[in-house]
Amino acid sequence: MKIASTPNAAFPFFASPQVRELSPAEAEKEAGNAAFKAGDWAEAARRYGAALALQPGLAAARNNRALALLRLGRHAEAEEDCTQVGGGGSSRRLWSIG
Repeated sequence: MKIASTPNAAFPFFASPQVRELSPAEAEKEAGNAAFKAGDWAEAARRYGAALALQPGLAAARNNRALALLRLGRHAEAEEDCTQVGGGGSSRRLWSIG
């Protein structure tokens, strides 16, 4: 999977987009995002887990998996993911979203 980005966010109209290849972990996270958007919480949690197996420090995948786990009613596992992410505000907000 490839993703386009602009080299200068301040002037996106003047910059030509650059395309970079996603890492395998990022590709799994994106597949998890697609499953989440489709409402397939179990597949989303599985894909985010696969991303974390490849890149354990991928905080976005861990936060997203926590939210998918909350939707599945797997609160203890979601809490563990939030704890591993650390003191970031986004992990605390999950409890109000879930």
